[in-house]
Amino acid sequence: MSSTKVTTGAVALFISVIAIGAGCAAVPEPSPTQPSSDPAPVETNTTEPEPATATCENLIGEATYAAFDADDTLELYTGDEVGGFPSLGGIDTEEFRDGVMCRWGIPNTDAAHDYSWAPIDAARATGFREQLEANGVTATETPEGTLYSGIDEASGATTEILFGDGFWVYAYNGITAVEVAQNAPRASRYH
Repeated sequence: MSSTKVTTGAVALFISVIAIGAGCAAVPEPSPTQPSSDPAPVETNTTEPEPATATCENLIGEATYAAFDADDTLELYTGDEVGGFPSLGGIDTEEFRDGVMCRWGIPNTDAAHDYSWAPIDAARATGFREQLEANGVTATETPEGTLYSGIDEASGATTEILFGDGFWVYAYNGITAVEVAQNAPRASRYH
Protein backbone atom coordinates (compact mmCIF):
# COMPACT_ATOMS: atom_id res chain seq x y z
CA MET A 1 0.00 0.00 0.00
CA SER A 2 2.76 2.34 0.68
CA SER A 3 4.00 1.99 -2.85
CA THR A 4 0.62 3.17 -4.13
CA LYS A 5 0.79 6.24 -1.91
CA VAL A 6 4.25 7.10 -3.19
CA THR A 7 3.17 6.64 -6.76
CA THR A 8 0.05 8.74 -6.24
CA GLY A 9 2.08 11.41 -4.44
CA ALA A 10 4.71 11.40 -7.20
CA VAL A 11 2.05 11.75 -9.88
CA ALA A 12 0.45 14.65 -7.98
CA LEU A 13 3.84 16.35 -7.62
CA PHE A 14 4.61 15.78 -11.30
CA ILE A 15 1.24 17.30 -12.37
CA SER A 16 1.83 20.34 -10.10
CA VAL A 17 5.26 20.94 -11.64
CA ILE A 18 3.86 20.68 -15.17
CA ALA A 19 0.99 23.07 -14.33
CA ILE A 20 3.37 25.64 -12.84
CA GLY A 21 5.76 25.28 -15.77
CA ALA A 22 2.92 25.65 -18.29
CA GLY A 23 1.82 28.83 -16.57
CA CYS A 24 5.28 30.28 -16.85
CA ALA A 25 5.68 29.21 -20.44
CA ALA A 26 2.44 30.92 -21.46
CA VAL A 27 4.09 34.36 -21.24
CA PRO A 28 6.67 34.51 -24.06
CA GLU A 29 9.51 36.94 -23.76
CA PRO A 30 9.66 39.50 -26.58
CA SER A 31 12.26 38.64 -29.15
CA PRO A 32 14.04 41.14 -31.39
CA THR A 33 11.89 40.04 -34.35
CA GLN A 34 8.58 40.58 -32.56
CA PRO A 35 7.10 44.07 -32.71
CA SER A 36 6.88 45.89 -29.43
CA SER A 37 3.54 46.96 -28.06
CA ASP A 38 4.46 50.62 -28.65
CA PRO A 39 3.06 51.80 -32.00
CA ALA A 40 5.68 52.87 -34.49
CA PRO A 41 5.42 56.50 -35.63
CA VAL A 42 3.55 56.81 -38.90
CA GLU A 43 5.30 58.87 -41.53
CA THR A 44 3.05 61.22 -43.47
CA ASN A 45 3.87 62.57 -46.89
CA THR A 46 3.49 66.34 -46.66
CA THR A 47 4.75 67.07 -50.15
CA GLU A 48 2.16 67.93 -52.74
CA PRO A 49 1.86 65.81 -55.88
CA GLU A 50 3.63 66.98 -59.01
CA PRO A 51 1.55 69.71 -60.67
CA ALA A 52 -0.36 68.59 -63.69
CA THR A 53 0.30 70.42 -66.92
CA ALA A 54 -2.56 72.03 -68.80
CA THR A 55 -3.00 70.40 -72.21
CA CYS A 56 -5.55 70.55 -75.02
CA GLU A 57 -6.70 67.11 -73.89
CA ASN A 58 -7.39 68.02 -70.25
CA LEU A 59 -8.70 71.58 -70.63
CA ILE A 60 -12.09 70.36 -71.83
CA GLY A 61 -14.31 67.66 -70.40
CA GLU A 62 -13.83 64.05 -71.44
CA ALA A 63 -17.17 63.96 -73.26
CA THR A 64 -16.37 67.14 -75.22
CA TYR A 65 -12.92 65.85 -76.13
CA ALA A 66 -14.31 62.45 -77.18
CA ALA A 67 -16.97 64.09 -79.38
CA PHE A 68 -14.41 66.31 -81.14
CA ASP A 69 -11.95 63.44 -81.50
CA ALA A 70 -14.64 61.18 -83.01
CA ASP A 71 -15.66 63.84 -85.57
CA ASP A 72 -13.66 62.96 -88.70
CA THR A 73 -14.05 66.49 -90.08
CA LEU A 74 -12.19 68.08 -87.15
CA GLU A 75 -8.46 68.23 -86.53
CA LEU A 76 -6.74 69.39 -83.34
CA TYR A 77 -4.30 72.27 -83.76
CA THR A 78 -2.12 73.39 -80.87
CA GLY A 79 0.36 76.13 -80.03
CA ASP A 80 1.86 77.77 -83.09
CA GLU A 81 -0.51 75.82 -85.38
CA VAL A 82 -3.28 78.05 -84.02
CA GLY A 83 -3.15 81.23 -86.07
CA GLY A 84 -5.04 83.33 -83.54
CA PHE A 85 -8.44 83.54 -81.96
CA PRO A 86 -11.35 85.88 -82.67
CA SER A 87 -11.05 88.90 -80.38
CA LEU A 88 -13.39 89.92 -77.61
CA GLY A 89 -13.48 93.57 -76.57
CA GLY A 90 -10.26 94.36 -78.41
CA ILE A 91 -8.18 91.85 -76.41
CA ASP A 92 -5.27 90.59 -78.48
CA THR A 93 -5.60 86.81 -78.23
CA GLU A 94 -1.87 86.47 -78.88
CA GLU A 95 -1.61 87.20 -75.14
CA PHE A 96 -2.61 83.56 -74.56
CA ARG A 97 0.60 82.30 -76.19
CA ASP A 98 2.29 81.98 -72.78
CA GLY A 99 -0.27 79.30 -71.97
CA VAL A 100 -1.99 76.58 -73.95
CA MET A 101 -3.86 77.42 -77.19
CA CYS A 102 -6.11 74.80 -78.75
CA ARG A 103 -8.30 74.67 -81.84
CA TRP A 104 -10.52 71.90 -83.11
CA GLY A 105 -11.15 72.98 -86.67
CA ILE A 106 -12.11 71.84 -90.11
CA PRO A 107 -8.97 72.07 -92.26
CA ASN A 108 -8.84 74.94 -94.76
CA THR A 109 -11.89 76.69 -93.24
CA ASP A 110 -12.63 79.21 -90.51
CA ALA A 111 -14.92 76.70 -88.74
CA ALA A 112 -13.36 76.11 -85.33
CA HIS A 113 -13.86 75.51 -81.64
CA ASP A 114 -11.14 77.43 -79.78
CA TYR A 115 -10.03 77.41 -76.15
CA SER A 116 -7.01 78.47 -74.17
CA TRP A 117 -5.63 78.69 -70.65
CA ALA A 118 -2.74 80.90 -69.51
CA PRO A 119 -1.30 82.23 -66.26
CA ILE A 120 -1.79 85.94 -65.61
CA ASP A 121 -0.74 88.30 -62.85
CA ALA A 122 -3.18 90.64 -61.09
CA ALA A 123 -1.93 93.84 -62.78
CA ARG A 124 -2.34 92.44 -66.32
CA ALA A 125 -5.73 90.96 -65.43
CA THR A 126 -6.93 94.34 -64.16
CA GLY A 127 -5.75 96.07 -67.34
CA PHE A 128 -7.55 93.55 -69.57
CA ARG A 129 -10.73 93.76 -67.50
CA GLU A 130 -10.73 97.54 -67.80
CA GLN A 131 -10.25 97.24 -71.56
CA LEU A 132 -13.15 94.78 -71.89
CA GLU A 133 -15.46 96.99 -69.81
CA ALA A 134 -14.39 100.12 -71.75
CA ASN A 135 -15.46 98.30 -74.92
CA GLY A 136 -18.89 97.50 -73.49
CA VAL A 137 -18.33 93.84 -72.56
CA THR A 138 -20.18 93.08 -69.35
CA ALA A 139 -18.94 90.87 -66.54
CA THR A 140 -20.68 88.04 -64.73
CA GLU A 141 -19.34 86.51 -61.54
CA THR A 142 -19.07 82.70 -61.52
CA PRO A 143 -17.56 80.32 -58.95
CA GLU A 144 -14.56 79.97 -61.30
CA GLY A 145 -13.96 83.72 -61.71
CA THR A 146 -15.15 86.79 -63.60
CA LEU A 147 -16.64 85.90 -67.00
CA TYR A 148 -16.82 88.30 -69.95
CA SER A 149 -18.94 87.17 -72.88
CA GLY A 150 -19.87 88.52 -76.27
CA ILE A 151 -20.92 87.53 -79.78
CA ASP A 152 -18.31 87.47 -82.52
CA GLU A 153 -19.74 89.75 -85.24
CA ALA A 154 -18.20 87.81 -88.13
CA SER A 155 -19.36 84.32 -87.14
CA GLY A 156 -22.17 84.94 -84.67
CA ALA A 157 -20.48 82.55 -82.23
CA THR A 158 -20.11 83.21 -78.51
CA THR A 159 -16.68 84.34 -77.36
CA GLU A 160 -15.76 84.24 -73.66
CA ILE A 161 -12.84 85.26 -71.47
CA LEU A 162 -12.76 84.27 -67.80
CA PHE A 163 -10.34 85.68 -65.23
CA GLY A 164 -9.65 83.38 -62.27
CA ASP A 165 -7.13 83.47 -59.45
CA GLY A 166 -3.79 83.69 -61.29
CA PHE A 167 -5.11 82.45 -64.65
CA TRP A 168 -7.39 83.37 -67.50
CA VAL A 169 -9.16 81.28 -70.12
CA TYR A 170 -10.60 81.89 -73.55
CA ALA A 171 -13.42 79.94 -75.21
CA TYR A 172 -15.09 80.30 -78.59
CA ASN A 173 -17.90 78.58 -80.46
CA GLY A 174 -19.40 75.78 -78.41
CA ILE A 175 -16.84 75.51 -75.62
CA THR A 176 -17.44 77.59 -72.52
CA ALA A 177 -14.79 79.39 -70.50
CA VAL A 178 -16.31 77.88 -67.35
CA GLU A 179 -15.74 74.37 -68.76
CA VAL A 180 -12.10 75.18 -69.48
CA ALA A 181 -11.60 76.72 -66.01
CA GLN A 182 -13.20 73.71 -64.31
CA ASN A 183 -11.03 71.25 -66.23
CA ALA A 184 -7.70 73.06 -66.04
CA PRO A 185 -5.44 71.16 -63.67
CA ARG A 186 -5.52 73.12 -60.41
CA ALA A 187 -1.78 73.22 -59.92
CA SER A 188 -1.23 74.55 -63.43
CA ARG A 189 -3.34 77.58 -62.66
CA TYR A 190 -0.59 79.04 -60.50
CA HIS A 191 2.60 78.48 -62.53
